[in-house]
Amino acid sequence: MTEKPCQPLEILVVTNLAAGGSRTGSEVRSWYSINALDSLGNVTVLSLTDRSREGTGQSAWRNGYLRTAQESVKAQRRRGGRGWAWLSLISVLLMPWRQGWTFWMQHVVQYSGEAGSSSESTSRRLLRAIFRWQHEVFSRLGWPAPTACCGLIQVWRQMRERFLRAESGRRFDVLWVENTICWPVAREILSELRCPPNRVVLNGQNIEYQVLEQAVSSCKCPVRREFLRRETVLMRQLEIEAFGRSDLVIQCSDRDVHEAIKLVPSMLGWVFPNGVDGSVFVHQPDEARQRVPTVLFPASFQYGPNVEGARFLACEVWPSVLLELPEARLVLAGYDAASLRSCSWLADESIELVSSPQDMKPIIGRAWIVAVPLLSGGGTRLKILEAMSSSRAVVATSLGAEGVPYEAGRDLLLADDAASFAAAIIRLLRDRGLRTLLEQNATTFVRSGYDWSSLGESMRQRVVALCAERKEA
Repeated sequence: MTEKPCQPLEILVVTNLAAGGSRTGSEVRSWYSINALDSLGNVTVLSLTDRSREGTGQSAWRNGYLRTAQESVKAQRRRGGRGWAWLSLISVLLMPWRQGWTFWMQHVVQYSGEAGSSSESTSRRLLRAIFRWQHEVFSRLGWPAPTACCGLIQVWRQMRERFLRAESGRRFDVLWVENTICWPVAREILSELRCPPNRVVLNGQNIEYQVLEQAVSSCKCPVRREFLRRETVLMRQLEIEAFGRSDLVIQCSDRDVHEAIKLVPSMLGWVFPNGVDGSVFVHQPDEARQRVPTVLFPASFQYGPNVEGARFLACEVWPSVLLELPEARLVLAGYDAASLRSCSWLADESIELVSSPQDMKPIIGRAWIVAVPLLSGGGTRLKILEAMSSSRAVVATSLGAEGVPYEAGRDLLLADDAASFAAAIIRLLRDRGLRTLLEQNATTFVRSGYDWSSLGESMRQRVVALCAERKEA
């Protein structure tokens, strides 16, 4: 049991995720992390989530910026004509730091998301070139924050005065920062609180700049690729600062801690893996399965690597499965799965979309097996843990299974190319004995060390020890 501190700890959590939300793996991890901290004292959560927008992911913020920039220009034209709109644009170009860089970044996103057409006006081409050149120069200097942070900064600006009026005189024992992209806001809080927190803890979800690097390598649009490359530079600089100023950096896996230490050798890293609530994701009996062989890919489809994995599964793997098992069904289920309906590669009648279900448990129960075909991304795969806890066999890529020391062939099957992934799916759908063996082994493995209750206890012990070290020092 955790040795509780002599006095309750005052903990301030800064998060980009909705408190109590469970649409994505990040939100689940955040909720259980905050829940674990709650028993140590008084937890104040500063949530930078604006749920009035389409979502909290980077793509949603990018879309929000694009709409805002276009609507702002149209409003200026209506109010003052074209001349006034041009004056406003020139002021953005000359003083991009105004309003915390937000209006300038809106225009950067707008002009970086398009390749331009042959009929595009000369003035628009010129603006595109200028904004891209500025973004290149400023990214080398470390300005401004990456696009993924800018929406959070905008929300912070709206609540900053109210928050500081209420909390600036309070002494927090721990400033807990959920995700590196919240660091620009945490930086401002550290500089403006009259009594700085005793300890700063960064709870990372990924090594964010490496996720962007993967997006650069897979992006086929030259304009978009250049934009992502500059964003990668900014994100890497932000992570170096955040890791260097934190007393403890938490990551999901040994690999991510190792990569973080390569950026900042002096930092203190600790692995806090993702887990599963064994009281929620319970054993699902054979009788719950569909009558026809069913493969489930559960994911948040607002996250780019999950969309990439769905495309790989549907286009490169699934046709081979149907040749052997024409009656098989593939289910893509999770947050915003409906957004895949517009994808040209998703046309087969054997593929079903289940968008933003209220409860994943019955969907997992109806599946024969679960597939995790990730080709990029980072962190620990919550959906694998949930499938294993629910007694469903898993086929995954090596990257998809990264973060937890599973044993391939005992706890799950690994396959990294389309042919071997299809062969593994076919093998599990046909071989009930192998499927049952994997399910039993995986359930035992997950319940023995990856339940959120035991993981939460280890986190509480680490935070108490960190605060005690400070006092002894």
